[in-house]
Amino acid sequence: MKKVSNIVDDYRYSLRKRISSTYISIYLMICLIVMIVFVAGYALYSYSKFSSYTPDIAQSIIHKIEVDGSIEPNEFRFFLASLGGDQNVSEILLYNEQNELLVSTTYANSAVDFYETQDRNVLTSIFPQFSKLDLGYYADQYSDSAIAGGLKIVVYYSLSTFMDEYVFIIKTLAMTLSAGLLIFILIGFSRTEQMLRPIAEVTKIAKQINGENLNLRIDEKDARYELKELVQTINKMMDRIQLSYNKQKRFVSDVSHELRTPIAVISGYGSMLKRWGKTDPAILDESIDAIINEASNMNDLVEKLLFLARNDNENITFEMDLCDVAKLCGDTIKETMLVHSDFEVQLDIQNQIFAKIDEMRMKQLFRILIDNAVKYSLSRKYIAVSLKTENEFFIFSVKDKGIGISKEDLPNIFDRFYRADESRTKLTGGYGLGLAMAKIIVLGHKGKIHVVSKVDEGSEFSVKIPLNLPQ
Repeated sequence: MKKVSNIVDDYRYSLRKRISSTYISIYLMICLIVMIVFVAGYALYSYSKFSSYTPDIAQSIIHKIEVDGSIEPNEFRFFLASLGGDQNVSEILLYNEQNELLVSTTYANSAVDFYETQDRNVLTSIFPQFSKLDLGYYADQYSDSAIAGGLKIVVYYSLSTFMDEYVFIIKTLAMTLSAGLLIFILIGFSRTEQMLRPIAEVTKIAKQINGENLNLRIDEKDARYELKELVQTINKMMDRIQLSYNKQKRFVSDVSHELRTPIAVISGYGSMLKRWGKTDPAILDESIDAIINEASNMNDLVEKLLFLARNDNENITFEMDLCDVAKLCGDTIKETMLVHSDFEVQLDIQNQIFAKIDEMRMKQLFRILIDNAVKYSLSRKYIAVSLKTENEFFIFSVKDKGIGISKEDLPNIFDRFYRADESRTKLTGGYGLGLAMAKIIVLGHKGKIHVVSKVDEGSEFSVKIPLNLPQ
């Protein structure tokens, strides 16, 4: 039983065997249909051929009766025996209108009675010509009411020669179909193996893939039809997985790097406090200020990481309320410019723009984009802020004349910890998380964010968000 179970499981989970067995089953079904059609067709052909002889035999008998004027049994029996020698005629019987036997090629007591009905079934009652098949005869009937007594002529054709030919042809056909089955199996298995080779390649590659060799891909040249599309889809999926994995590795590396510095600073000042801080007030104050500052930076980093993590886990909720976006934008600019009073700010803000938004998140978005423009303006202290409505949307944009972003870096600026120029990290500050957070906030409001930038000429970030006003 265990072997049978293993065979069943092997078949159930083997695509190659299931495909091959399906094609073999279809072929066997076709063979069966061919055999049935041939058997029926050849039988009908043979029976129609027999029936074509009957009118000629009947006309000869009628002509004999007309010449002799009567039927003399003994003499007529020899005449009947001489008819149909080349047509497999086994016996001829003549009946009157009352179905009484008049004469036959054999003596009346040994003749097979055509009109014997007690052994007939439904089929032979409808088709009486098949009523004597069990005796090896095909019976055909011919009637001529013009002759006195309503002569009925029944001709029995022997099926022995027909059956010999029939069996020979069936054997030949069976051997031909069997040979075809063998060829079909050999070619079918080979072809199936070739078609499914990419799947085996997928399995082989999948077993080899790990974190160290995510660059492995499946060869597409042997794949055809839907399997080629499958292989291409899997390779594209692996590209996305590799990209995500590399981003994750970079993310972990960047987090470790960002945390290493403040931890080192806190540890260093802690050691300095332990050695000299108790007796030197200046060192005590410096150490406390530095530790508080680095702790604040770490807290800011952790808060941003928690925001991104909640987004990854789809746990961020947006509290949508009707709000004056213009007032919110103006307040954010005022707060920012208090710190950067040396900047020239050009404002183009439409009054009273009401939209259904998360006020806290939207203010965070405005602050991120404005702070970003301030950071990268460097010596050219100019930014332009615009807020206006367009159809069912409001558009917020911030433009600076700073260092700009190269075409190579533009596709990556919304990635976490990404900085177009690592050399200016300490100069501008930050962790490279602001734009990633900005994108999340924009998408959370069903909006779009767009950036246009040119190196050494500046950048412009535009955000388009639906008003979502109640109807």
